[in-house]
Amino acid sequence: MRIRAYIVAALLATAAAPAWAITWQEANKQSVDLMEAGRLIEAKDLAAQAADLYEKTAANYKAESHADLLLNMVDLTYRSEGIRAAVGASRTAIAALERKGAEPALTVPFWKEMAVGLENLGELEEAGSTYMRVNNMTRDAFGAQSAEHVVSLLETAFFARKNKSEVQGRRYVERAQEAVAGLPGDHVLRLVVDRGTAKMDMEQRNFAAAEKTYLGLVDKLKGSADKDRQELLKVVYQELAELYGKQGNAAKADAMVVAAKAVR
Repeated sequence: MRIRAYIVAALLATAAAPAWAITWQEANKQSVDLMEAGRLIEAKDLAAQAADLYEKTAANYKAESHADLLLNMVDLTYRSEGIRAAVGASRTAIAALERKGAEPALTVPFWKEMAVGLENLGELEEAGSTYMRVNNMTRDAFGAQSAEHVVSLLETAFFARKNKSEVQGRRYVERAQEAVAGLPGDHVLRLVVDRGTAKMDMEQRNFAAAEKTYLGLVDKLKGSADKDRQELLKVVYQELAELYGKQGNAAKADAMVVAAKAVR
């Protein structure tokens, strides 16, 4: 589960056992304390209480703040009870935001986590429909050329390639390529799609095409001080190491591992 824990209130100084929370702020503070103390079940319960109290009692309700509290609740559910419980918590979070009339964009992180969770649980039919739902939601909420939509297409591509067919996986990669076709060749989002294309080629054992694309990415990314580009370069080196390993070229694979470690 990739959800980041969002903290709305400041940390308390101690990790004492909580009194019954009266306000959402108190519930959230106590949840943070318990999380820091490693008492994740209790922290999850108080995070859920904080989100519920915020929905029902916040004087100046903001859907973004509500979503942050719900993200924290889902994250703690995953950490304390596992994937299936977190999928259920994501459904609960979506329902809570929809009750308050929140913008659909705020529910996208929960739908994405549901898709990943359902895939990991082997519930592939519902996972596939959820990935496609995220495709549509990100396009409508953020735009067809947005990072959110393009990344969603790539995630769906690799789900489809793994669980359905290589043809379907390739089709989603092509949709991502079409979405970024109008961007400059060195735009970071276009480079992300190039990396997705190379990875798809590697997984389909089209090693020559994958290597050519990966090496082109190295040329475009080397020397940049931009953090996002440096992180992408590290991934490219790691996947080049994987590619050379699949080809049985240990020397080249080792050299790529060294190059990846050298990226700061």
